[in-house]
Amino acid sequence: MWYAERRLGRRIEGAFAYQTLLQNSLKGVLPFGSDFPVEGVNPLLGFYAATTRLSLEGISPHGPGGW
Repeated sequence: MWYAERRLGRRIEGAFAYQTLLQNSLKGVLPFGSDFPVEGVNPLLGFYAATTRLSLEGISPHGPGGW
């Protein structure tokens, strides 16, 4: 989510909260899509970020717990 972080700054803190959405989903399902060219086109990278709240390097700019 490097591009969004750079563009949005602190406003990114509430974005990409997929784990929270999943926990509150009535069916336990999340729809996904691509925001290319803002983010990459590989959907697996999006799944990784959505489930771990970490960058590909395994870190979060917001500390433990991810975005």
